[in-house]
Amino acid sequence: MVNAFRRGFDGWIYADHGFNNISQITASDGSSITLSSGNTFRFRTDGSHVEQFTWGQTNPFGSCFDPLGNFYTSDSHSKPIYQLLRGGYYEGINKSDDGLGFAPAMMKHSHGSTAIAGVLFYDADQFPAEWHGQMLNGNPVTGRVNHDAISYAGSTPIATEAPDLVRSDDPWFRPVDIQIGPDGAVYVADFYNRIIGHYEVPLDHPRRDHQRPQAGARYVFDA
Repeated sequence: MVNAFRRGFDGWIYADHGFNNISQITASDGSSITLSSGNTFRFRTDGSHVEQFTWGQTNPFGSCFDPLGNFYTSDSHSKPIYQLLRGGYYEGINKSDDGLGFAPAMMKHSHGSTAIAGVLFYDADQFPAEWHGQMLNGNPVTGRVNHDAISYAGSTPIATEAPDLVRSDDPWFRPVDIQIGPDGAVYVADFYNRIIGHYEVPLDHPRRDHQRPQAGARYVFDA
């Protein structure tokens, strides 16, 4: 599914294309792309042109930019966070490279999850200084907001697993998106559902919530 529309510093709209879907997107100038499962793309705000940005990943769901304009996505079944380089090919289920190999990953750990949703590069002033330049992602499987400390090898960001920002013992807590508000606080969207939409859980499972199909919540975390 298409998700995480973000306006880049160059004025283009960037978006993710999620797992197990095939989509054809055509712009008004006739440019067209066909996306199969995990990929990213961008388009002009007036719909005049569309182009693929990267190839691969499994299920990118959530994206962000850092202050330098670097583009990041959160992903499932590959690595939780990727810095995406234009034209790069990235690892993923049933994904192949272009003969030059996959573009580098910025982390090796998975945060113990098969689903990651939402990613944030913190560049506001509400949190203490040590949080500036850190990254967060939603983990709807474990019910946590994960934290990665970012260091650099030259210009390449490297993510090191750090203590979680949020942990919850509520089995319904499903953080699926994270954003910085204009006040500098971190806003977390909670899908709040006992069973999330993984394929291993049948649609008629008795513990699925059939009464509140749009149940959800929002949380704000100040310093």
